[in-house]
Formats: sequence, C-alpha cells, structure tokens
Amino acid sequence: MAVNLTVTNQDAVLDQQVSPQVKPLLDSLRTLYQTCVGAPQMQAPNKKREMDDNSKKMGQLFWKLNAGDVSEGVVQKLMQLKQALDQGDLNKASSVQVSLTTSDWDECSSWLTALKRLIKARQMLG
Repeated sequence: MAVNLTVTNQDAVLDQQVSPQVKPLLDSLRTLYQTCVGAPQMQAPNKKREMDDNSKKMGQLFWKLNAGDVSEGVVQKLMQLKQALDQGDLNKASSVQVSLTTSDWDECSSWLTALKRLIKARQMLG
C-alpha cells in the first residue's frame, strides 16, 4: 500500500496501532525533537526550516511504525537508540544511527537524515 507521506509531520501521526513495546520509542523520539526544537539555538530561520523538515521526516518513521512497515531488525536498532537517548548517551545513539545508515539505508533513508540531525543538535545543546 503506497501512502503519500509528504505532508505528514510527527504531531499529525496517531500512534494507536503501534505495539505497546514500540510506543516508548515514539515517546523518546518525540522528547528528542521537543528538546531540540525548543532550544534558543534552533530559533534562527534556517534552523526552524530544518526542524520543520525533521518533523516531517520523523512523521514518516512514526507512520511506518504505526503501520507495521518497519522490519524487526530496524525496530531492534531503534530500541537500542531509545535506550541510549533515555540514558543520555548521545555517543551511543549516534553509533546506532550510523549502524542504521550502513546496514539499513534502503529501508531508513526517508527519515534517517532527520534522526542524525536531531542527535547532532542534541549533542550541541549539551
């Protein structure tokens, strides 16, 4: 089933279909986004556009998770990323993101750039 995801942002995606095991992942990713978007460093016009793009791309990930269109291997890596984010280990989160880039690019390319930018922004915020 082809779905047009061009206008979807992370706030527009309902997560009622997400398994209870994956819902905490969405919560962690939303927290990452909210932390970054609310930072004073992200208020410049170019950063606001970047954060809008990040929201759209993360919305694609949320949509795919909700629809069950993410492979088990990628979900497992995302759960590792969630754990790293929850522990404040941004180096580990970045390492998981790199692993997704090198091994799962075909599946993750629509949203992985946004994840990378959010992790980098979070690292810059300290």
